[in-house]
Formats: sequence, C-alpha cells, structure tokens
Amino acid sequence: TGFAELLSSTRDPGRRAVVIGRQMRLLQLAGETSRAVELGLAELGRLGVRVPKPIKNRHVALAVLGAWRAARKVSREQLLEMAEVRDERIKAQMHIFGALSGVLFSVDQLLFIHLAGIHARLVLTEGYHSTATVALAELAFAIVGMGQVAMAGRLAEDNLALAKARGAGPGPLLVAEGIWLLFVGPCYRPYRDCAAAVEDAHITAVELGERLDAGYRGSVGLVLHIEACTHLAEVKALFRRFHVHHPAWCTPETAAIVGIVMWVHRRLVGEADEGGDEAEWLRAPQPPDPEDPEISVLTRCALVVSQAWVHLMLGEHEQAWVLAERISPAFEKDMFGSWVIPRAALIDAVLCGERAQREPGSRRRLLRRLRRDLAVCRRWARDGGDNFGPLVDVVLAE
Repeated sequence: TGFAELLSSTRDPGRRAVVIGRQMRLLQLAGETSRAVELGLAELGRLGVRVPKPIKNRHVALAVLGAWRAARKVSREQLLEMAEVRDERIKAQMHIFGALSGVLFSVDQLLFIHLAGIHARLVLTEGYHSTATVALAELAFAIVGMGQVAMAGRLAEDNLALAKARGAGPGPLLVAEGIWLLFVGPCYRPYRDCAAAVEDAHITAVELGERLDAGYRGSVGLVLHIEACTHLAEVKALFRRFHVHHPAWCTPETAAIVGIVMWVHRRLVGEADEGGDEAEWLRAPQPPDPEDPEISVLTRCALVVSQAWVHLMLGEHEQAWVLAERISPAFEKDMFGSWVIPRAALIDAVLCGERAQREPGSRRRLLRRLRRDLAVCRRWARDGGDNFGPLVDVVLAE
C-alpha cells in the first residue's frame, strides 16, 4: 500500500509517526478502530514505550498519579510559557499518543486512561508539543474519575488557555474544548450552561469539517439537554438539526447515544407514527445493543442507566430493577469519571428503597446498597451542587 511504501522509505521517527497517525485516522473513519489501535500500539513499542498486557487498575493509577503530581506543580503562567520539546523520539511518541487518543476510548477505556497519564506527564516534564492540549485535556478527565473535580476543572480551563495562546491547530483545540465541555464541565457547571455551550461548539466543529468530533459533540449535547430539562419539543428540533449535519450518524458510538436519546423521547412523549415530515425522526437509530463491542464501556453502561430511568419514571419498576441489578455492582468503574454516575446511583437508590419495603428479608442488604448510593451522590454534589444536590435530597427521602 501507499502507507507501507512511505514507511519503508524513512527511518525518521517523526515522519513515521505522521504517516502512521494519518493511517490510523483513515482506519477510524472506515470503522476499523481495533486495527487503528493495534497500529498505534505497535509503533509506540518501536519507539520504546512499554505498555503492560493486560492493563490493570494499578498501572492506570500509577500513570495518572504521576501526571497529576506533575500538573499540581505547574501554574497557568508556567504552562503558557512551556518550552518546546526537543527530543525527536519523544516528539514521535507524543504524536502517536495523540493519534491513539482519538480511537482508544471506545475500544479500551483503561488503556485510554493509562496512555493519557503517560502522555500528559511527558508534556509536563519534557515540553510543549502539538498534542499537549490533547494530553492535558485527557488528564483532566482522568482526574475527575479520581474525585478531584476542582483540580480537573482548573486544569481543563488552563489547558484551553494554552491551546489558544499557542495557536494549537483545529484538531487539538477541539479536543481540549470538547473534553472540557462534555466530560469535565458538567461535573461542576449547571447542565443548562453546558448544553447551550455544546450547541455552539457542535456547529463550530461542523464548519471546520471535523466530522467525528462534531458528531460526538452533537450526540452528547442531546443528552445534556435531557439532563438540563430542556423541553422535549426542542430536543426533537435539535435532533433534526443533528441529522441534517450527520445523516449517517457518524460512528457506532454516536449512533448509540443518539438512539437512546430518541428512545427516551419517544417513551416519554408517546408519539405515534405520523408519517410525512416525521419520516427521518422515525428512522432515528433504535436503542442499541448494550453489548455491542464497537461502543465504549462507559456508553454501554450509560445506555442501561437511561433505559432504567425511563422505566422508573413510567412506573415500570420491574423492568427498571432488572437493569439496575445489571449495572449496580460496577457502575462507578464502568463509567469512570462520568457525570452519569450520580444518575445511576439515584435510580438504584430509589429502586432499593422501594424493594426494601416489599422484601423484609432483603432489607439489610438493600439498605447497605442505598447508603452506598447516597455516598456517591453526596460526593458528586460537593462540586456540582446545581446538578447533583437535588439527587442527594431524593436519596435521603428514600
């Protein structure tokens, strides 16, 4: 192939990294994310980066803690004045880390976080690279998962300032902004503010031709509007706008998110098939299979949470309970760092409270689970009172 010829004609690590990064991007666009990841990991190995197999929690914790400690020592001013990295091999490593970040999330979340920690620490200790804003944005996401929301927010905002000050290209700038808007911001900013900001950011990504980034922003933006209690008629209008820009739904991950939002809408509104102008609406992706390997573990778990939430609101408690039982043992791990976690805890708590009244023999076990759910909601409400404070009140009532 053309890529093979290009790679065989150069030994320069920087040029190889650029070629492999482009090949990975094309594989991702073709839906071959696993092949893209294999290609990137193989090149990291060639560049001297050892990736443990299998990745375990301790590997992830060590990588993230190392980067976290380095980040705590750096002020915004120091970040903005960071010197360029000089070592050509490290530059090549950073380029591959940046390319992997775009494909790993839906394939292997633990590996994604592990490499994000290594990448961010390299930036903070070796110097600025065009992928620096990607690395620091992903570190902010990882820090949220460790419960340090305030620090994650500061790092994400400093990173945006860095991206603008250093003239980062559209891709890295979109990643820095996207992780702040979609993952970190909702942990401490009101949902309504986040939803409005994501609408504008979605259109910006569309105009820049960044189809994958735009699709993800638009799909998660629909979820934020549901959380912000946006009128469901407006959510439907936003869906229509999304479909104009993304008629093929972009990726399995994006299609899954849009599909569950539209399922939630239909169940809550109870719309019938009106035909005519409703044709595209009715052809929206259906609720996806939560076991689909093309969808990230986080999104798979969030899909089940959304389904359980709707069943609970519609009084279909048995269906909700089956789903809650499915995710209860590991929802914090499976949705690492996601603001969907407190929603899962709320649903589980309400269902446990109801069941404890009907099943005296299970009361002690269910109350232990309910107390765990309360602790989860309280932890999230510390930094995100607007979004998660009311959840604490509901769980306390149970």
